[in-house]
Amino acid sequence: MKHLRALAIKFIASLVLLYVILGLMYNMSFTNVFLISLVLGVTSYVIGDLFLLPRTNNTIATIADFGLAFMVIWIMGEGMTYGESLFTPSLIAAVGIALFEYFFHKYMANSTLKEQEGVNNRPTNYQYQTEASEELSVINPEIEKKDASEKSYQELIPASENVYIADTDKVNNEQTYQNQTQETEDLYPVRPDVRSDENSYQNRTEAAEDLYPVRPDVRSDED
Repeated sequence: MKHLRALAIKFIASLVLLYVILGLMYNMSFTNVFLISLVLGVTSYVIGDLFLLPRTNNTIATIADFGLAFMVIWIMGEGMTYGESLFTPSLIAAVGIALFEYFFHKYMANSTLKEQEGVNNRPTNYQYQTEASEELSVINPEIEKKDASEKSYQELIPASENVYIADTDKVNNEQTYQNQTQETEDLYPVRPDVRSDENSYQNRTEAAEDLYPVRPDVRSDED
C-alpha cells in the first residue's frame, strides 16, 4: 500500500510538471504527455527509488533520475511527434523532474524505505527474545535428578567392568594352578600307602595338640 501511494504521488507530480513544460510550452498533446509520465514514473520508481536510493544516496539517485528522464522524454517524444527536435524541451523537462525527485527521495527515505528496513530487521528481534527466554527458563528438578542418576550410572559402568576383569583373572589363575597340580600328580604319582601314612600322621598330630596344647613361648623356640 505504501508503494502504491508513493507511485501515485510520483505519477501525478510528473504528469503536472511535464504537461506544463511539454503541453503548454511546446504544444504536446495531453495523451502523449500522459503516456510519457506513466512510463517515466514506473521506470524511475523501480530504478531510482527502490534500487539506487537504498544503496547510494540522494544525490546519486537524483542524477540517475535526471539522465533516465531525459532519455525517456526525448526518445518517446521523438517517436510520438513530428516536426522540431525535442532535445531542448526534453532537457528542460528532465531538469524539472530532477528537482522534484530530490525532494521525493527524502519522502521515500522517511516513510516507505524506513518502514521496509524495520520489517527486514524484525527477525533479529525474535532471535534476541528466544535467547532471553532460554536464559530465563527454569529447569525441572525431576529432569535434573534423572540426568544426575544417568551420569552416575555411566560412571559406575567402567568400575564394574574393571571388577569383572579382575575376577576373571583370579579364576583363570586358580584354574591354571589346578591344571599344573593335576599335571604334576600325573607325572609323579604318589603311592597309596604313603598318602595314607601322611594323612594318619597329620590326624595324630592334630589330636595331640588338642590334648596337650603347647605354650606360645615353647612353640616359638621350636620354630
